[in-house]
Amino acid sequence: MKPTNTERSENEAFYSYSKPELVAPAGNREAAYAAFYYGADAIYIGLKDFSARADAENFDVSDAEEIIAFAHAQIPSKRVFVAINTLVKDREIEDVINLLQHIELLGADAVIVQDIGIIEIVRKYFPSLRIHVSTQAAIHNSGCAKAFAELGCKRIVLARELTLEEVKSIREKTNIEIEAFVHGALCYSYSGLCLFSSHKYGRSGNRGRCAYCCREMFYRENERNEPSLPFSMKDFAAGEYLTRLCTIGVSALKIEGRMKSPLYVAAVTDYYRRMLDKKMNKDEKEKRENEIKTIFSRPWTSFYLEPDKNEMITDPVNVGHRGTLIGEVGKIIKDKEIRMKLGP
Repeated sequence: MKPTNTERSENEAFYSYSKPELVAPAGNREAAYAAFYYGADAIYIGLKDFSARADAENFDVSDAEEIIAFAHAQIPSKRVFVAINTLVKDREIEDVINLLQHIELLGADAVIVQDIGIIEIVRKYFPSLRIHVSTQAAIHNSGCAKAFAELGCKRIVLARELTLEEVKSIREKTNIEIEAFVHGALCYSYSGLCLFSSHKYGRSGNRGRCAYCCREMFYRENERNEPSLPFSMKDFAAGEYLTRLCTIGVSALKIEGRMKSPLYVAAVTDYYRRMLDKKMNKDEKEKRENEIKTIFSRPWTSFYLEPDKNEMITDPVNVGHRGTLIGEVGKIIKDKEIRMKLGP
């Protein structure tokens, strides 16, 4: 089948820019190897302390050393970013400095940081370490981007609550590298600004201990006392906007999921790798999307990328894994059988 004029123009626009780096999550060694095998240019990991995903398995120093050595031995070389993306208390500064010393000796390609005080420590004591600013810093305009560039940061991970036009505007007004999320779970609040878990359970999301209150069932104050999931977000999926993000000139595309299984990491990384390389036709794309949804998926949303798109961004029906459609229930016979029509 010949490409349409629209598809042809999108392809031409896509290839007029350098491909952005594909950055995948790794909550453990198996996920790291899966990400690299299925096409990640870089991965981001957390160590046992100061990671915004404290409940993930995470890496000890020896595991991190193994993964970094493996990444750098690949041809072309792959990269490993280490997240120290929590807010840090004053009594913890010495521990952070010791951890940063280990990270530098391991040869990590960058540290991902939220706390502006840690940025100053890295600049002062570990100038060879590249600094990437976490999405937890809620960078949402060019002023924020320029401020972090002046602090010596090399890359910013934008807040997810931005439109394509806003991403484009920040890109045009700054010289710092821009990393944008393209897939994964979403926070009900703005990136790095949620206090729900702190307020309800005394567990701060900005300290890596989010209790995911947004996934809890709440009850409406009405006659029937109906349960609902008013805060539970759908999963972000920006595959259909990949070409536009590439032509804007973002430096990297990021997949969320350090709490996810190696199988999930493999499937999602493979999906976006094939999209970036233009190695999927329509049928293959649908097949791989169904594979991802079978492994783990909530309903997908493009979130704020296209503000005029009229869609729900929350999922009031189910908080967890939804799966894929296998058929429709046609009839239920009491105490006997359920009759279904299989197929979409």
